[in-house]
Amino acid sequence: MNSFSINETNRYLKRKIDLFLCCSSFEERCFVIPKEIRKLKPKSTLVFYNGDFNDSIKTNAEILKSLFAGTCEKIELSLRDSTFTYTSIYTSLKYSFSNGKIQNILIDVTTFTHEMLLILMKVISLLRKKNQSITFLYNAASNYSINESEPEEKWLTKGVLYTRSVIGYPGITDLSLEDHLVIIFGFERDRTKRIIEDFNYSRITLAFGQEKDSVSKGHYLINKARHQAFVDEFSNIDKLEVSLIDPYETKRQLIDYVTDLNQNIVIMPMNTKLSTIGVGLAALEIPKIQIYYSLAARYNTLGYSEPSETVYKSEWTF
Repeated sequence: MNSFSINETNRYLKRKIDLFLCCSSFEERCFVIPKEIRKLKPKSTLVFYNGDFNDSIKTNAEILKSLFAGTCEKIELSLRDSTFTYTSIYTSLKYSFSNGKIQNILIDVTTFTHEMLLILMKVISLLRKKNQSITFLYNAASNYSINESEPEEKWLTKGVLYTRSVIGYPGITDLSLEDHLVIIFGFERDRTKRIIEDFNYSRITLAFGQEKDSVSKGHYLINKARHQAFVDEFSNIDKLEVSLIDPYETKRQLIDYVTDLNQNIVIMPMNTKLSTIGVGLAALEIPKIQIYYSLAARYNTLGYSEPSETVYKSEWTF
């Protein structure tokens, strides 16, 4: 895993880009990496977007497409219909991956939803050929909930519409065993509390970022305080620290934690996309892990995040 300034992107990407994948969003962060990647002239680009959410996502998808004029295709996904999303991702990638000339694939994971990123990983794991390289890029946020100045008032989402198993990560369930929910906890206090209260899990672990492996100290301190408040409120909550910036370290920590547990394991990623990649890697290796996703009732679309100058890079090794 490497981190570098956004203006150093060209220096850290040594290979030519045959296929670039990114996702439109209401966040300005959806433009940060693509604006640099267009200078490298990828042979082909797929811009994914949610067609059933905020209208700005469709507008921004058109802007992203214009950055790669003539070599780009938009792929519609659905926030509410995960089967439609899986089918769209599979169909588009099957066509692209069938091209024997596609060797180096670059993915800007910054503004995919957690569920869509996990589905994308599952599809790639099914379609990838041995000679293909997969590289993840992530633009960290310099600040979250920028329309709220007080740390206690900061929020990203509120409420929960529903929770579902992520397609491709069904896990292995034994009805004779107790259920253990592991939440990779972030800023989303309201949604996390709803999940804890609504689901009757025998055991719950709240995993939060290690200070040395957090995106920023400010984010770490806010998350630590909110994490402790949950531990104080709910008696059946255990603690776990994980990396938020190194997917392979996150994977190792989760596998070490759950391997010897004689329980049904459900993991719900709600922090950085890098840690979500780690969750996906763990579940792809350990079949008993099931991954869940909760769809928020409301998003802080007016002040969700502010881009930083930092980009993280991780290679997906098979």
